Amino acid sequence: MDSIEENKLKEIKNDFNEIDEEEVDSKRHEQKIKLTTLTITLRTAKRIDRLLSLSNKNFLIVDIFPNLDVVFFKSSSINVAAYECWLKIIETGEIISEEQGYEIYQQKKKEENSLRENILKQVKSVEYYYIDEESPRYYPDPDDEESPRYYPNNEESILPMDES
Repeated sequence: MDSIEENKLKEIKNDFNEIDEEEVDSKRHEQKIKLTTLTITLRTAKRIDRLLSLSNKNFLIVDIFPNLDVVFFKSSSINVAAYECWLKIIETGEIISEEQGYEIYQQKKKEENSLRENILKQVKSVEYYYIDEESPRYYPDPDDEESPRYYPNNEESILPMDES
């Protein structure tokens, strides 16, 4: 190969590498999950879970409705009251008003918030009030005489090291 061909080959290779880096950078930016996307996904999953709980986690309930897809469960496609009405129809076969659906939603929301609050209280009480002395996260105060940690105060009380 002469030098002209080598230079062209290097130029093409450099151009390809630049394009490849730009493509990778653009894909990195595309892969970021936005908070709104995550929120909608979690709400959608919660609605799907509520539907599946009516059928004891039997996914056949999804197949019963031919036009049922993930978009249906997004909060933007159906409001909460209408969704509760729809669930009530599936669960009991009775049709309820949108106001009743909204009341059911408020009750479920209140129960979930209460459950979440109780869990947070339990976590907080365990974290701040329960001291597990065996835990590696337990750091007692060295100035406290009743501290369970071993703090030698003279040369004789230091345990000999195993030098084998």
